[in-house]
Amino acid sequence: MSKTGFSDSAYAANEGGIAMVMGELMLVHLRRIYQAFDGDLMLAMILAEIAHYNMQDLVRGERFRNADIAAYVAENRLKPVNTLSLSQSCGIPRETLRRKIRTLVDAGLIQKNQDGSLHVTEKCLARFGPDFNKALLKDILTCSARLEPLLAEKNT
Repeated sequence: MSKTGFSDSAYAANEGGIAMVMGELMLVHLRRIYQAFDGDLMLAMILAEIAHYNMQDLVRGERFRNADIAAYVAENRLKPVNTLSLSQSCGIPRETLRRKIRTLVDAGLIQKNQDGSLHVTEKCLARFGPDFNKALLKDILTCSARLEPLLAEKNT
């Protein structure tokens, strides 16, 4: 058994079913993102990169356990990111990135500071925070419950 809690033989014995369950999870999530961003998946990816970068220091260690993300955003205590770093991490040309950032700023989802650094906003958290994450978490847990019997050793 691997560190992930299943054996390679259990996976191999049920690979098709596992792929279908995981594919369904991804499809539901991607559909939700597609709808939330009016079909612009690149916009969603860029916003996620900005949010992830902004909060990476916050989510390390014990601070993450009880982190009040909304307070960090409201107090502008997030780690800033710039378009060059984003372009490198996303693999998106800078000019395309700049246009997408303008769209996110105009929508009020990110703030562009005087120095060009970017932060997610309280509006972003309200729109993609608890309800969006709760729906994804429910889907992940449902997927996990469906995968467990497929990965049980007795099925191999």
